[in-house]
Amino acid sequence: MDHYSDEPVLVKPTSISKWGLRQWVLTGIGTLVLLIAAAFIATPFYQKHLDHKAHEVKRGEMWGAIYDTEIEGVVSTVELAWPGQKLAVIVRPSPIAGAVMQIDGSFGSERLTWDAQHSAFGPTQATLNPLDHYKVKLTLRRDGREVWSGKFWAYGAVQNGGHGH
Repeated sequence: MDHYSDEPVLVKPTSISKWGLRQWVLTGIGTLVLLIAAAFIATPFYQKHLDHKAHEVKRGEMWGAIYDTEIEGVVSTVELAWPGQKLAVIVRPSPIAGAVMQIDGSFGSERLTWDAQHSAFGPTQATLNPLDHYKVKLTLRRDGREVWSGKFWAYGAVQNGGHGH
């Protein structure tokens, strides 16, 4: 007759601190693969989200996104306008003479002066694709001091035209 014991055999758990180099490397590689896969999957969805926002945004006379804001206590609108392959900033009502608009984005940083002929700051020296979307930071300065700043999306033109709410 075989002899079996009713007593359980306990296996000591291995703590994570006792992992060897191989386990850490495999865990790191697995995490990296998952992050890369997530980035590849998320990128088209994020681009689709930006395209949807670009389609819904209120558009101005130069096909730029219009934002309502307040500059020095005055209700104003800011249009991130597209004069060709450049970006310009239209502010209504027009700021007091001597103001300079600094624009920062993935294309670099530029100081745009007021162009009275076009009633806009700029355009930029950088050549941009007017179909792409750019996150920009705008800073309005007068006499070297910051008067106003904000972060906005310079949404590019959309294929079927924007709603222009």
